[in-house]
Amino acid sequence: MGMDVFGNKPIIRSEKPETINYNSASDAERTTYFDTLREWEQENPGVYFRANCWAWRPLHDLIFQLCGDLIDSKTMDSMGANDGAGPQTQKVCTKMASRFEEWLEHNTEGHSLDLGCHVLAGTGRFAKQEDLDNPAVKTETAYFIHDEHIKEFVNFLRECGGFSVC
Repeated sequence: MGMDVFGNKPIIRSEKPETINYNSASDAERTTYFDTLREWEQENPGVYFRANCWAWRPLHDLIFQLCGDLIDSKTMDSMGANDGAGPQTQKVCTKMASRFEEWLEHNTEGHSLDLGCHVLAGTGRFAKQEDLDNPAVKTETAYFIHDEHIKEFVNFLRECGGFSVC
């Protein structure tokens, strides 16, 4: 579960692999297809970006912090709801990418957002109240995005031609 972000007019460098019938394909055909699809997505980063809900919330927060003046408030709010909102031009997305790159120069630990939901540090397992009350138990917010994932978003922004969050 998460956010699927689709480029509106992405730069396409190669032809997308033909879809297979997953039900009738052999394991080898499935593996080949998904390897080829992954390679195609890497060659065409402006087509699609994905983030689970735990990563999207802090990324959306960064979009608000860094690019709030580039995106109107209705669109910004709707980008958190999977309803197809997003900036519609490459010009805006290029400005966003530049701001994210500048932010990444000074921030090397990803970005987190504390919304009151915590996990046991390093495990991803939800923390219980007794864990939160115990100072010996390390917990962290469940909402975190790594720098590498943010860099993928920047690559997407540079080539998407505007985007829609679905």
